[in-house]
Amino acid sequence: MLMQQWQQEIDGDARQVDNTEIAEDLLIEQYQTLRKNKNIEGQAHHLNQDAIFRDVIARKLGVSIKLAGNIMVDTNSPHYNAHVIMEDFLDQYRIGGELYGEKPTIAEYNVTLYNSLIGAGLSVKQATIAVQVAMEQQRQYGLSENSLIPRIPKRINMRKNNV
Repeated sequence: MLMQQWQQEIDGDARQVDNTEIAEDLLIEQYQTLRKNKNIEGQAHHLNQDAIFRDVIARKLGVSIKLAGNIMVDTNSPHYNAHVIMEDFLDQYRIGGELYGEKPTIAEYNVTLYNSLIGAGLSVKQATIAVQVAMEQQRQYGLSENSLIPRIPKRINMRKNNV
C-alpha cells in the first residue's frame, strides 16, 4: 500500500543518466562509482544495506547515496542517524529481540529505509525517490515486497550518541 503510494508520487520525478539517478539534488549511483566521488561530502551509503543484501546484490553494485559523517565516529551526523534507525529496526530480529528467529519482509525493510533517510535529513521527495530506486534494484535481483530480507546482520559497533 505505502509502496504503491510512493510509486505514484514519484512517477517522472527522477531521470536516469548513464546508470545514475538524479533527483532533487540527490545523486544515486552504484557504490563502486559513488565511493570514489570526492565532490560530494560524506561516505557512500548503501540503500540496500550491504550487510543485509550481500548474498544477493554485490557490494560494489549496490545503489548508494552520499551521507555526511563517518558512522563509526561522527555521532549525530546524517550517516550515523540513518544507521541508528536501521539498527534499532534490526534489533527486534536479533538475539534478545521480540522477533528473534524471524525476518522482516522487503516491504518492512523499505519503510525503515525511508524512515532512516528522513532521519538523516533527506527531504520527503528525496527519500521517496531513493527508496523507489532501491526497490527497483531489489526487483532486478528477484526480490518482491513479500520476500524476506536475505539476512539479519550483526550489530554495527557504533559509538553511542551522548547528546
